[in-house]
Amino acid sequence: MQIKGDIIRAKLIDFAVTVSEIGESLGNSDFGNILRNQMIRSSISASLNQGEAQSASSPRELVYKLKLVLKEVRETRNALEIINKKNIIAGDTRISTSLQDADELCAMLYSSIRTAMKSSQSRQ
Repeated sequence: MQIKGDIIRAKLIDFAVTVSEIGESLGNSDFGNILRNQMIRSSISASLNQGEAQSASSPRELVYKLKLVLKEVRETRNALEIINKKNIIAGDTRISTSLQDADELCAMLYSSIRTAMKSSQSRQ
């Protein structure tokens, strides 16, 4: 049975892979290069920071790292929205799927942050 952290970890890895594939489809304009680099960086950062969060030494550190992960997922989601609105790669279903994945990840991360904060408060 997978625990919540493992599920989030797996979803973040899949998310980063899909986002990098979308980034590779953006073309070679200045706009495409900037957006590609930033969204790939933020999606990978989310995954890596979540791995760090799994080995947090305290509930407070866990909350801090999960908030970083949430920030990076939101940043990636915003980049995907820009691509979608600008219609750069029209008809690519990976964009709408990734936007949904980002929403699911944000909900899961919010829940994890709330749980970790409650845990931290009950230990005080």
